Amino acid sequence: MEEFIFIDARIPAKYEEEHIAGAINIPIEILRSKCREFEPGKKYITHCLNDSRGMVAAFLLKNRGFDATCLRGGVSGWMGEVVTGSDGVHMPRGN
Repeated sequence: MEEFIFIDARIPAKYEEEHIAGAINIPIEILRSKCREFEPGKKYITHCLNDSRGMVAAFLLKNRGFDATCLRGGVSGWMGEVVTGSDGVHMPRGN
């Protein structure tokens, strides 16, 4: 997962119920103001439970020049590790 940054665009309560392991939680309501802190050279994969919020998040990032795509099927269609809990909203960190 280090190749991409997974962004869960749901509200924190839904993220805490179940999310893709390693995904950061940035609800679309916050994404609009926080995306200027993202690294332009990174690849972002957005998602939600199904597709709606994930698609909006990818659209917002693409319109701001980022390499972003929506994970089709979201958490519901993810075949990898899924975890619960959280310690809040997170932002990507540069390496």
